[in-house]
Amino acid sequence: MTEIELILLKELPELEREAAEQEIRCLRIAEEQVAFVGRPQELLELAELEPDRDLFAVREGGKVVGTGTLHPQAAARLGWATDDPAALLRAVLIGLDFQGRGLGAAVAEAAVALAEQRYPEASGVVLSVNEANLAGQRAYRSAGYDVVGRYLGGSNGPQCVMFREFAHGG
Repeated sequence: MTEIELILLKELPELEREAAEQEIRCLRIAEEQVAFVGRPQELLELAELEPDRDLFAVREGGKVVGTGTLHPQAAARLGWATDDPAALLRAVLIGLDFQGRGLGAAVAEAAVALAEQRYPEASGVVLSVNEANLAGQRAYRSAGYDVVGRYLGGSNGPQCVMFREFAHGG
């Protein structure tokens, strides 16, 4: 699997964080992907508005190639059982210039390790991926996520709900 590093922006010193945020803002995204994930600037703004979102930069070889968010208090929004504190992985964006190299699957895999370390009370990572986003579904499946249901509450059509349990089993 492609070697990447997930860097939590809120844990970076101010100057490093600002530099990473600027690299995230500069990520190009295909227009048809905007509906699935949003624009980089919007993701930064949401993380600022909702401090419980753990926005991360995806680095490969020292360069920011993508971003994503772990949201420990949000899995219930997908209809996830509130007594099962799974972490929600959302808004995974790989820059257009870096797509097609397995980075999405690498992020999905690394997000499980990060979430298990950061949220030991959780049972695993849950996400939703639009049924029309076949590349996203492939990436998550290859990282060990299983389809566990369907979510119909989003504004962009039906979503597959996928889950990967932590090694410790919650």
